[in-house]
Amino acid sequence: MPNLNYEPTSDLGEFYTPVRVSKSLRTLTASVLGENFENEYVIWDCCCGHFALTHELNILDDSNLYCSTLRAEDIDGFQEEKGIKFQYDFLNDDVEKLLDTSEFMFGEYKMPSSLLDTLNNSNGKPILFYINPPYASISSLSGWRGSGFGVNLITQAMSGIGTTSSQLLFQFLYRIRLMKKLYANKKIYISIIMPTNYLTMTSFNVFRKDFLSEFKIVKGICYRGKEFEKVVGEFMIGNMVFTPNDDKTVQTDFDFTYYETINGEFKEVHKYSLYSLDKKEEKELDELVSYTKENYVVAPVIMKSGIMLLENKTKIRWDIDAIGSVFNSGNTIATAKKKLSIMSFPYTEGCSISVTKKNYRDAMLFVGVRLMCVSMIKHERNCDIEFMYPNKQSEAYKVLRDNALLIGLFTANTHFIDCEFNGKRYYNKFLHSKGLYRELFGNEEELEKYDWFIATELDKDLAENKILPSGVAFYKELSRLFKLAYSKKEEFYKLHPEYQTNCNGIAFYQVKNILKEFFKEEYKEYWRIYRNYEKDLIPYVYKAGYLNELPEVSRD
Repeated sequence: MPNLNYEPTSDLGEFYTPVRVSKSLRTLTASVLGENFENEYVIWDCCCGHFALTHELNILDDSNLYCSTLRAEDIDGFQEEKGIKFQYDFLNDDVEKLLDTSEFMFGEYKMPSSLLDTLNNSNGKPILFYINPPYASISSLSGWRGSGFGVNLITQAMSGIGTTSSQLLFQFLYRIRLMKKLYANKKIYISIIMPTNYLTMTSFNVFRKDFLSEFKIVKGICYRGKEFEKVVGEFMIGNMVFTPNDDKTVQTDFDFTYYETINGEFKEVHKYSLYSLDKKEEKELDELVSYTKENYVVAPVIMKSGIMLLENKTKIRWDIDAIGSVFNSGNTIATAKKKLSIMSFPYTEGCSISVTKKNYRDAMLFVGVRLMCVSMIKHERNCDIEFMYPNKQSEAYKVLRDNALLIGLFTANTHFIDCEFNGKRYYNKFLHSKGLYRELFGNEEELEKYDWFIATELDKDLAENKILPSGVAFYKELSRLFKLAYSKKEEFYKLHPEYQTNCNGIAFYQVKNILKEFFKEEYKEYWRIYRNYEKDLIPYVYKAGYLNELPEVSRD
């Protein structure tokens, strides 16, 4: 039995693998490769640590199992475990053989000769990498161990493929990818424990496309990261089985089964689907990104917050006809909470999608649906759930699209601004009612300087009865709330000059804060009415296919 007193070093990205997770990986692998896979495949756990994974295998012949780890002391403490055990730095040892043809053919190898013979034998047994590699980046390792720690031969070989090269997990997969390419035995399989967001994050897309052209996921389960002791943060981990990808088609859709420990039992809860943004974002946001790069210009300014503009020194670009910008950096409920908004100008971090008069409804729906889910779906196990591609032909999608402008204008992370910056006037192009602002401004000449396109389109939606009744109730309340806020704006700006924009066009971002300061009960009532609207819309989110239906819906 593995030594349960062993302490993995989490600063190296290592975490003790719970028995229930180790057993589930064995069960999953057997469901794909066959119940007797331990004796039909040569298995290599190249980051075995304290042998939690291989302890659960039904090994009859130790020569079928190889267990290697970076630290020799790991092996010394687990001599009773099955398999051929050896100290081996997977990210450095024998790597030069994969990078230099002369070394590959004639150099001395550190790995056992029997393992090398299997790799070199095109007719040999298939090889299964059975691993739970570390999850950490070189930058995080350097913070603990010094600036040179984490640099290895694989890192150097991965230069030119972006941030992927800094991730230890991808370094392990890259080495496996090189081995499949160069050794004669092409029958290489992988059973792995890894975060599911590695399959979806846009920053990893270059490596992912290459890797998934060689390997495909056949089956997987997923569960919260907190199933692992001492793991913090909101992310999902998956057990996955990869097989050789003979047709080279790169997967963008992944079907998993979600598991959770309930009353001490690790059990299936529901089906769980995710997709990478490599292609799906283009599909879902095709209206948003329909412009070409020839239409790009450097944005006049960028935004650091809802009321702070900065010079665009980083030269962030947007469409020449843009009226606003969507900041988006992910496709989960958790990333929507932290890294999704719609605003007047691009955000300082980039990741911008231009909003134009052609794609405005799709842009506001994209943001509105996701932020609505952030506020309504609270349970932590849902935070890393991926949004799926909706059925755009469904009635539910039509209802959501009809309500897109009202959702997009007043959801939590809207940052529309009306101000002067560096001597130039910028008008808020996302005001919701010309009639209301006529009452507030009292200046028809100033009123005509604004672009009322969004307000006009929202008026049409209301006139054609496209908005849900709870949305109409919310809209009717807005006039009173804006007037209350406008009556206190000067007093508010004296208390909080950081919110002042020196212009008439008080935006929703400021309205919320003024109500919160001076009209607390009205502020609470505003959110109650808006929450009722969201609650009525959530069932359409499920029916349209954005998410599988989830039981945890906030009733606050």
